[in-house]
Amino acid sequence: MLDYGDFVPEALATSTNPILARLGAKVDLVPIIATLPHEGMEGCVELVMAGTHAHVEAYSYVRSLYYDQGHSNQVYPLKEQLYPGNQAFYFTKHTPWKYKFDIGMQRLLDSGLIWHWYSDIMQEASYSNKDKSRLPVLSLSHLQGSFLLLAVGGGLATITLLAERLLQPNTTSP
Repeated sequence: MLDYGDFVPEALATSTNPILARLGAKVDLVPIIATLPHEGMEGCVELVMAGTHAHVEAYSYVRSLYYDQGHSNQVYPLKEQLYPGNQAFYFTKHTPWKYKFDIGMQRLLDSGLIWHWYSDIMQEASYSNKDKSRLPVLSLSHLQGSFLLLAVGGGLATITLLAERLLQPNTTSP
């Protein structure tokens, strides 16, 4: 794995589980090279492609990394993970809209939209080295929500106009 000071190598090496301890003794750390696009993660990819190493990294990141490097057909990620890799947002202290952001993010999580979008992205890039320059063509199914809102809004506006005309007495002066 890339040597960015993660706790995993030490945790594996000091584990009471003998299998994890043996695995920790075999961890090779690849140096960070800030001038490379993936900061040296390419070195990890080279070791894996040589058939001598496995790569320990966050599941989503490692899948997209091998896809970007053009090796997605030659490797597969294990779905079993050593530990969950959660993401977080950091804001400066006393940011006034942080609480609104928390509420919005929680709603997206509770509704399942985050998982749905994540699944779409991971499935869409099913990592079979497709032409990355092709963008999907928009179809009616992509736009049907917009048209539905437009129709509902137009209908409500028409009902409101009719209600105003019927309920408001004609008060034009002669």
